[in-house]
Amino acid sequence: MSQPGKRTLLILFLPSEWRTYHRKPYWEALARHSQVLVVEPPAGILSVWLHPKRMIDYLRRAGKLRRNQTNIYFYRPLQLASPGIDFMIPPLAWLDRFLMRLQIQSAMKQIKNEFDTALVFLVHAQQYHFSAMIPEAWQCYEITDLYALPRGQIQLDEKHPHTKRVRRREKRIISGSDVIITSSKLIYDELNGMCTGLYYLHNAADYRHFAKSAASELEISADIKYFPRPILGFFGNINNLIDYELLTKLAAAFHSGSIVLIGGEQKITRVHNDTWYQKTKTIENIHYLGFRDYDNLPAYLQAFDVCLMPFRLIDWMRYSAPNKTYQYLASGKPVVSTDFPEMHYVEKVISIGKSHAEFIELVRQALNDSSPEKRTARQQVASENSTEKWAEKVMNILSKTLNEK
Repeated sequence: MSQPGKRTLLILFLPSEWRTYHRKPYWEALARHSQVLVVEPPAGILSVWLHPKRMIDYLRRAGKLRRNQTNIYFYRPLQLASPGIDFMIPPLAWLDRFLMRLQIQSAMKQIKNEFDTALVFLVHAQQYHFSAMIPEAWQCYEITDLYALPRGQIQLDEKHPHTKRVRRREKRIISGSDVIITSSKLIYDELNGMCTGLYYLHNAADYRHFAKSAASELEISADIKYFPRPILGFFGNINNLIDYELLTKLAAAFHSGSIVLIGGEQKITRVHNDTWYQKTKTIENIHYLGFRDYDNLPAYLQAFDVCLMPFRLIDWMRYSAPNKTYQYLASGKPVVSTDFPEMHYVEKVISIGKSHAEFIELVRQALNDSSPEKRTARQQVASENSTEKWAEKVMNILSKTLNEK
């Protein structure tokens, strides 16, 4: 068995479109070490109205690979139900597993560059029916969040039907995996001793991309350039994880400045039912700019005076390690976060507020923090947690696993 490298094919099953997949930079970094086959979210025959663009894309390509980067191939399969629906209906899941296996094996044959090792990456519990689907391939499960918590819920309830279902599915994936990687120390601690091949890796960020925001020659994006200062900024999904009551208080404390949030609204989290969220939309100095392309984020980050991580202290965040931590730090700008476990691993270079009042006071202090030494320290931490170094660590783990087995 060869070590991971150019003769190894890494197969990633995407949980969302490549354009919006938040871990895309990780895989672009892995592609510098190995060939990557990205299996895009399938087009579903029985639910074509949910994702018509996927069906159009499938029909246009007719089962052929698309290659738009040196080492990355893209393939759109076809299945009966859309992802998520087959997760809820086991018979459909098993049938789709059979169909998917045939299609992925066909896609692997289309790759002209020879490989002698294939390694499947699963990245969500909903992908349980793809576990151990390709007998000749190794398997890695990357766990980044508490998938057992139902969307929109605050606290984990082990008796909840969704939670029990996810626990069963995740157990299946773990039992079929040779390597399990998580960016959550709490998840690592819970799984430690229950499975082999378990590794804890800090999350990371595309340092070279976000460090551009520290360059004076980068022009600030026009739609944020003239907002009143200070600009307290956030980018990420607009969902039920954000503490909108805290944002309301922050807007009042800095009424002459601007609170800017960049990202699309995740309606599936029922954030529109949050009364505080609705209130923030009526406040004059809170600005929702909507989704912005990943490539343009540094031009917005450059405008931030303080980077915000204003998350609610719910179970999802207790197990979460947002990669925006290192995206922010790459700019060298001050970062203020609410108090959840993963933040304590970088508490020397960010400020952690244990209450709304403390959070606001730390933002005020951060505005007076222009120390070159602190800016350098933040960027150093981001550099040490770059996607390039994350990819190197992953490849070393895979090499160690293949050599041992």
